[in-house]
Amino acid sequence: MAIRNAITTAITVRYNAVEQLHVGSHSQVRAGDSSTITALDSCMIRMGNHGTVICREHCKINTDDFASIDAGCYSVVTAGEDSSIIVGENSVVSAGIGSSITFRFWLGDIEDSVTAIVGEKGVRPNVTYSLKNGRVTCIQ
Repeated sequence: MAIRNAITTAITVRYNAVEQLHVGSHSQVRAGDSSTITALDSCMIRMGNHGTVICREHCKINTDDFASIDAGCYSVVTAGEDSSIIVGENSVVSAGIGSSITFRFWLGDIEDSVTAIVGEKGVRPNVTYSLKNGRVTCIQ
C-alpha cells in the first residue's frame, strides 16, 4: 500500500498507483478507481468508481459510481449512482440514482442530520440539492 502526503499541490494518480492519499489545504487531486483520499480545506478532488473521500470543508468533489464521501461544510459534491454522501451545513450535492445524501447540521448544541435517497420521495438523480430550514431542497 502506498501512502503519499502533499501540501498545496496538484496530484494526478494514474493506474491506481496510490491506494491512500493524504493532502493538505488547497490541493487538487485526480485519482482512479478504488482510491482513498483524505483532504484538508479548499481542495478539488476528482475520482473514479468505488472511491472514498474525506474532506474537512470548502471542497469540490466529483466522483463516479459507488463512492463514499464525507465532506464538511460549504462543500460542492457531484457523485454517481449508489454512492453514500455525508455533507455539512451550506453544502450542495448532486448524485445518481440509489445514492444516499445526508446533511449534518447543528440545532443549538445538538448535532442532527437529514437523509434523502435519490430516486425515492421525489428526490431526482443528477439534480442539485441543499439543506434549507431543516429540509432537503432542490436548488437547480
